[in-house]
Amino acid sequence: MPLYDEQKQREVPLQVFTAATFLSRLAGWLGRSRAAENELLHLIPCRGIHTWGMQFPIDVLFLDAQNCITATISSLQPNKMASPKGKVISVIEAPAGFCQIHDLQPGDRLRIKSDGRHRASYNAWRHILHWPMNLFIAILWTQLVVYIFSQGWGHFPWLSLGVLLHNTLLLFLFLMRRPSRDTSRRPLDWAVASITLGCAMGLRPLPQVWETGLVASLVLQATGIIGILFSLLSLGRSFGIIPANRTVQIHGAYQFVRHPLYASELVFYAGFLIGHPSLQNLLLAGLILAGQIWRALAEENLLMRDPAYQQYAAVVRSRFIPGVF
Repeated sequence: MPLYDEQKQREVPLQVFTAATFLSRLAGWLGRSRAAENELLHLIPCRGIHTWGMQFPIDVLFLDAQNCITATISSLQPNKMASPKGKVISVIEAPAGFCQIHDLQPGDRLRIKSDGRHRASYNAWRHILHWPMNLFIAILWTQLVVYIFSQGWGHFPWLSLGVLLHNTLLLFLFLMRRPSRDTSRRPLDWAVASITLGCAMGLRPLPQVWETGLVASLVLQATGIIGILFSLLSLGRSFGIIPANRTVQIHGAYQFVRHPLYASELVFYAGFLIGHPSLQNLLLAGLILAGQIWRALAEENLLMRDPAYQQYAAVVRSRFIPGVF
């Protein structure tokens, strides 16, 4: 239904969707590449807004309890905040230029009839979860660093720092990851990926390395780290945690198996477990193995939508071990 400007006695023929819950107001128009030209968003109750994470400017109308416009902002740019003085009860977000086109000014009283509830898009929730996930992983990494260095250099052989190097690489690439073209929408895929990464950050070196397996541990950890570095150089910023399409990689390590990074990580974890055997590490390593296999299959399920990946998979048939799996 259109807005009706009672001051000028005319209609503004645009749809109005109401965001009346905390989550719908939080999501807003996040995840959109541009504003819908025939759509307005009415946030109620609301006294101020922000445009953090948005990709386009918007016009903003602040309303009091009688739906009179108390203030307007034209073309509010992304990553800004706005909260004017006065008794603001609700806010209308509109495409940039809306106020000028329809000559809406402070003092105008609007009659608003909602066309329905605002439903946040999937991309909006991706944007909302982006920073909390980054913070969660950073906290886990920090806990690992504190644990290792709190023990003192005299109690840890340098081999124990392999897990710190590995997880530091994961954290860096996770924070620098390229935006995806397509991301899994299955909640279970998100949960498995997050739990798997959390398990990796939960591995803990023991004060004393198992001497009998020291050589095997060293060789496997070193082999795993080399494989990880080779895979990451081949992958670049296409690294991610959640199954997604961040461009199909076919060169470097990806000429041999479809998931060389996962395979190299499993080699590293095997070496770490041999050098630092404990019930906690054993349970976490088992969960990591199951999680990596799940992630690989989930990624392929999504990537098979891309003709480029279909061609790649027809040539490189093995996932982890050439000729075996």
